Amino acid sequence: MVLETRETQRITALLEARGMSVVDLARRLKVTRQRVYEWISGRSPIPRNRLEDIAEVFDVSPALLVYGESNIDEGKIARLIALVQLKADAQRIDLAPEKMGMIVAQLYAELDSSQAQVDEGSVEKMVRLSA
Repeated sequence: MVLETRETQRITALLEARGMSVVDLARRLKVTRQRVYEWISGRSPIPRNRLEDIAEVFDVSPALLVYGESNIDEGKIARLIALVQLKADAQRIDLAPEKMGMIVAQLYAELDSSQAQVDEGSVEKMVRLSA
C-alpha cells in the first residue's frame, strides 16, 4: 500500500531544492537508500525521530515537514494560553507546562482549521482530563 503524504512531498521538494539525491540523504541519516526510498514513496511510514533527523539535515524545523509553511498567530496562542490557565485555575488544577502546551496546540489546530471560536466547555473538559 502506498501512502504518499505531504511530509513525503515536502521531503522530495527539499531534496530537489538542495540538489541532494536520496543516496545523499541516506548517507547523512546513516540508513540505507532503500529505507529512504520507502519513506518518500509512502511504502513505509517515517518514524517521528527520523523526521527530526531529516529536518536537521535540511536545516528546517520538523514542523515544516509535518505541517508545511505556517504563519503562527502569537496573539491567538496567548489568548488560548490565558483561557486554558483561567479554566485550570477555576478548577484548581495545576497544569504541567507540557500538558498546557498539548492542550493549547490542539485548540490552536482546531481553531486554525475551522476558524471558529473556542468552545469554553470543551476547554474545561480538556483541562479536567489532563489533570
